[in-house]
Amino acid sequence: DPEVPGVNPVRGPGGHLDGLRIWFMADPNYIFANDNLSGSIGDGQQLKSWENLAAFNNYLKIQGANTNASFENSSGDLLNYNAVIRMNNTNRNLVSDENVEAQTIVVVTKSNSTNSLAGLVGLEGDKGIRKADDSNYWGSYNNDDWNSGGNSFINGFTGYQHDREWHIVYQERGNSHTNKFYAGGYYNNRGYYGDIAEIISYDDRLSNQEQNQIETYLAIKYGITLVNKNYIDSDGSIVWNATSN
Repeated sequence: DPEVPGVNPVRGPGGHLDGLRIWFMADPNYIFANDNLSGSIGDGQQLKSWENLAAFNNYLKIQGANTNASFENSSGDLLNYNAVIRMNNTNRNLVSDENVEAQTIVVVTKSNSTNSLAGLVGLEGDKGIRKADDSNYWGSYNNDDWNSGGNSFINGFTGYQHDREWHIVYQERGNSHTNKFYAGGYYNNRGYYGDIAEIISYDDRLSNQEQNQIETYLAIKYGITLVNKNYIDSDGSIVWNATSN
């Protein structure tokens, strides 16, 4: 189902709006060359602000001299016809204007990070999705990892391994955390290298069906295959059955 983006969206990702706090798309309509949500952006240009489709006034903006993040919209960089954000050691450079309460975080990304504990996205206080020592895995060390007390899924399947391919990482904590939100590295000297297409976050843990609907929306949009999982639309109807296909 098509989603309706906007400052106050009519529908959330996969049709799930309740509790939505973060919704960033790598779309030129929502990415800007200036730090106040102004200034059109071109291919390869550094972004300085990123509009949050889930909450008015709570957007990502540059912190420091630059963001080390560029908007990529050329044919060789597109993900299923969608632009991406390329991060080159982005570390505490893109931060939310206000605090965010988060418990579930979902990101479409392709990681090129090799540095230990590189952060993908996270909140102030060293809580977020970060790389394990093995560069093909998201971490599961301790309470600082986002899946602490919760779960981690890659393309709908329980686990952490992403093999540096485009994937949907879906993680939920046992309890919510509230603080400033960062795209890319969120802790000193743990910058992110890689591409990001979309970031979504909720202030609670979602039901299995709600999770499946969000993963379906992202999988269809970006051409990513879910693992052994039905595709479910926003009405809860199965649009592709993993068992019978």
